Amino acid sequence: MYVVPRIEPPALNEDALGLDVGSGVTRRSAADRAMETGLPVLTQRIRVIEGDQEVPGFLLFLPVYAVGRPLTSVSDRTSALQGWVYVSLRMTDLTRGLLRESDYNNPGCAL
Repeated sequence: MYVVPRIEPPALNEDALGLDVGSGVTRRSAADRAMETGLPVLTQRIRVIEGDQEVPGFLLFLPVYAVGRPLTSVSDRTSALQGWVYVSLRMTDLTRGLLRESDYNNPGCAL
């Protein structure tokens, strides 16, 4: 189980507390890939919790390993894993102002 024990900010994310992010294929796949590689991994597009709603977005997982443990192999990283830090990325936040800042509204734009 990959249960969320703490989350910030609590006001926007309290519904995610206790959620098992390993229960779904998409989230678990990204968490496992991050654990195995030691690199940050982005999920495919999912629905993320925002207050009492779910909105389109992604989760970015970063593994946290025990200090001083070897991390040279997948087996090492798996046994040293203490958990993940993850950030919830909402599509609306990522795309807000995108068209306003681009040349999209320019008649000569080649989009």
